[in-house]
Amino acid sequence: MKQMPAGRMVLVLLATALSASFNNVCASRLQPVKESLDIPQGYNTQLTKPIPFGYIHHIDAPFRRFGPDQPIHQEGNEKEDFPDYAMMVLSNVTYLGTSAPLYFEGALSPDVAARLRSSSLKGAPISFSFTTYALDTAEHAWFRKFFSESDLHGRVTVASLRDSSDKEDHPIIALTVEPVPGLVQRLSLATNARQPVDQVFWGPMREDAFHQIVMGDVLF
Repeated sequence: MKQMPAGRMVLVLLATALSASFNNVCASRLQPVKESLDIPQGYNTQLTKPIPFGYIHHIDAPFRRFGPDQPIHQEGNEKEDFPDYAMMVLSNVTYLGTSAPLYFEGALSPDVAARLRSSSLKGAPISFSFTTYALDTAEHAWFRKFFSESDLHGRVTVASLRDSSDKEDHPIIALTVEPVPGLVQRLSLATNARQPVDQVFWGPMREDAFHQIVMGDVLF
């Protein structure tokens, strides 16, 4: 039986050890994230009230772009670094694991709602970014809690739109976005304004995930 060269054997053993470590780290971080957010606070942020809120900043689909078209206001003496406009003001964000879809619900502008009624996003590949915010009451500082550092890529499997009602001033949409097969993407999660931001992954946890993140970032 032909023996593997010693140098290659060392590389394989190192890769195996790193893969096990990578899987252990990822498993420790695979905690569900369920953010319940306030739409009125998202539109008109009361800086002194510890009410979390969040946004989808934009959604790009083939031949269509839904940019930030809803104005965001702040009430308070000191202005925070929040966006001036958003595409969607969120009421819920749910992350259940690396291979599970991301779930979003939130308010749209009437113009975007009308466009989506005529041409749904269901089945469309999209790129998008989002951020949720919370107040660290100990530090009296707002911070980004759950967010994407850059654009995420996925496919919409559910796009359920309902009109505004007596309790809702804006049309509401519920989106389910599945990850792209074979593509591991990073999300950021913070617990307060003081501690370092943690990383969670979105995408299938297979051997190719190890090669993409560990082999690509560390070994070569």
